[in-house]
Amino acid sequence: MIGTIKINCSSKNSIKMEDDFALEEQSVSLSGTGSDMPEYAKDSGVYYFVLPSVTEIDGVLYTTYGIGAAENNQVVDSILDLSTNLSAVKSFVNLCNTEELSLIHFRDAVEDFMVLFYAA
Repeated sequence: MIGTIKINCSSKNSIKMEDDFALEEQSVSLSGTGSDMPEYAKDSGVYYFVLPSVTEIDGVLYTTYGIGAAENNQVVDSILDLSTNLSAVKSFVNLCNTEELSLIHFRDAVEDFMVLFYAA
């Protein structure tokens, strides 16, 4: 599906990315109360999500995927351009959520993912 991902951080701050990327519909609402939080994040208050972006290399546009981290309905960290492989990034995001990865280990886990993904 060609679509838009909109992440609302607050009424003053929003990120809107529009692109021709093929992606399952994903909506992450970070405004409002904890009721907007995904079910898996209600215990820890932390969850991770895929962040698509468009990168230009030598005049060619590529859709790349990164990961965002949210805690208590606030985006607290993000790393863009991890890979052009959406399924790999989605699998990593699902693993982070399933295992309830602590934010303190977020960047180390991303580094480990990159080493394992690109060493294979």
